[in-house]
Amino acid sequence: MLGGMTRICPKDKTHACIEARSGCGMTIIPPGGDVSQLKASVARNQIINRDFKYIRNQAGLHSEFRVDTASCGNTSVSPLSPG
Repeated sequence: MLGGMTRICPKDKTHACIEARSGCGMTIIPPGGDVSQLKASVARNQIINRDFKYIRNQAGLHSEFRVDTASCGNTSVSPLSPG
């Protein structure tokens, strides 16, 4: 989410609703799971890189549909540290 607020409620109503207000955050509801928010993190970036190609590269979008994601920081999946 880049701005504003959304109220997200699981379909089955067994889990609580949440209000997502975090800029550059991501809210997910896995099947049968609870609502969770992913702020800037490796987990968020993995989902962005897997499922949201236009966040990674907006060149294919008409200019009216492009958004400034600079304030979201690095959206690349961080490499694993040598261990």
